[in-house]
Amino acid sequence: MVHTQPVQQGPQYSQALLRQPAPEALEPEKKMYRKTSFFQSKESGARMRSAYMATRHLTGSRTLSDFILAAVEREVEALERQYNEGNLFTADPGSVPRGRPLEI
Repeated sequence: MVHTQPVQQGPQYSQALLRQPAPEALEPEKKMYRKTSFFQSKESGARMRSAYMATRHLTGSRTLSDFILAAVEREVEALERQYNEGNLFTADPGSVPRGRPLEI
């Protein structure tokens, strides 16, 4: 006759359960990025890069792209507040004119 002992699930088993990763929560939706380019005078570009380099430790901008994006976001939000009661504009973003600048 073979004697078997019941399997005990002591502290080792409990610790193994605690070490297992929690089920993954839904990941936040990743932002899709698109390269954007624009023309800028040499002086304006140098001023922008100088401001970025002098303040990146204060602003938290990790890259020049982060710095530019934050500046654009601030300006867009200001325009929305000033001209659209704080709401997003609904103009078709695909309709941005290309080529020579529009004369005002």
